[in-house]
Amino acid sequence: MSHSLYSRTPTTKTPDSGVARIAAEGRASRAVAKALATLVERLIQMGPDSAGVVGGLADVDPASPQLVLVKEALRQVAARSREGAMLCRLVGDTLVLEGVPLDRQAEVNDPELEGLHRRLATLAIGAVTVREGAAPGELLTLARLLAQPLVPEPVRAMGTPSRGLAAA
Repeated sequence: MSHSLYSRTPTTKTPDSGVARIAAEGRASRAVAKALATLVERLIQMGPDSAGVVGGLADVDPASPQLVLVKEALRQVAARSREGAMLCRLVGDTLVLEGVPLDRQAEVNDPELEGLHRRLATLAIGAVTVREGAAPGELLTLARLLAQPLVPEPVRAMGTPSRGLAAA
């Protein structure tokens, strides 16, 4: 009898067990996206370093208040990525997290998501994936890529294919 009881207990192999997990990952995607957008914004505010890299750390004063904010934002992204992966796509003019399209009003009410949407659209990036537990170095590299200067409109109009980025 006890064997029968255990065989009915949901496990990760039970078809219904993924329902709660999907919901949790959706929240994780939103949290990672918001934290990543904050990091990107702080890197942009730092501007280019002496080597010309936006968000680069060459010759940056370790006591700089901006650097302290960047480090805190990086800690937040790393912490959020430990809670789950981020699957983010830009489909047309719609930001999609975990397969769920966000309406424009949700983005207007959430400046971090609106900022991420704007960066992806400006840089013609179609998808960004952050795996669960991504290393801080990977997250910083991804944020630096997203913080790069805007792609000129004529170059995008020439049919440059949409790119996808991932933090392995």
